Amino acid sequence: MASRKAKVDKQVQSILARNRTDVQQRAQGYIIAKLYFDIKEYSLAKQYVGGYLVEKPRDPRANELLGEIHEALEDMEDAVECYKKAFESGDSRYNPVVLKICETYCDIGADVQILKYWLQKCEGLYPKSCTIVRLKVMFWYFF
Repeated sequence: MASRKAKVDKQVQSILARNRTDVQQRAQGYIIAKLYFDIKEYSLAKQYVGGYLVEKPRDPRANELLGEIHEALEDMEDAVECYKKAFESGDSRYNPVVLKICETYCDIGADVQILKYWLQKCEGLYPKSCTIVRLKVMFWYFF
């Protein structure tokens, strides 16, 4: 693991050296965050994707990555909020994020109206998903 981190650190230094200003460096934050995420260096990944989101707060891929980082750190409430931002970007490539939102709510629970809202969103996009069944069971069992 240490040798993988050393390789990533070297790649990051190379990326940062090519981009001299803070704005340029933050613009590379998503790429750097992905490198650190892949080697499970979540705090560093969070730092870099956070910088990137300062420049591009509505970027769905960065919000999804930040959600995955929060999930890996077991901060499920923040994860679901990031997934919502990615989904609400309107980019249909990020429709599968609605499944992550529903799965997370299955794990952490939520208010009835929130569950209904996301259940309807998910049903509209993925009517045969196992996540739908799981959320319905949870919904009917508890409410």
